[in-house]
Amino acid sequence: MVINIGAFKSGRVEEVEDEIGQLVELCHFKNAILKVIIETALLTEEEIITACRICAAVGADFVKTSTGFAARGASVADITLMRDHLPPESA
Repeated sequence: MVINIGAFKSGRVEEVEDEIGQLVELCHFKNAILKVIIETALLTEEEIITACRICAAVGADFVKTSTGFAARGASVADITLMRDHLPPESA
């Protein structure tokens, strides 16, 4: 899934967390995994950290930097920041 950027950037972080959490629950119930794409090119460093913390808190299986459709792809700085704020099994 791709994070709901509109809700996230509008400050509706709890809504985004709830959505990801519900999808994690459904995927795990069906013995599937959930990969969350956070679109790092559209986020500030603090928002990347928040998105990573949300994904870790709700049990997302993987967190990915981008879809490739944003203005830029992932950067080494994005990956380093994510690695620093995700558990080893989530990145």
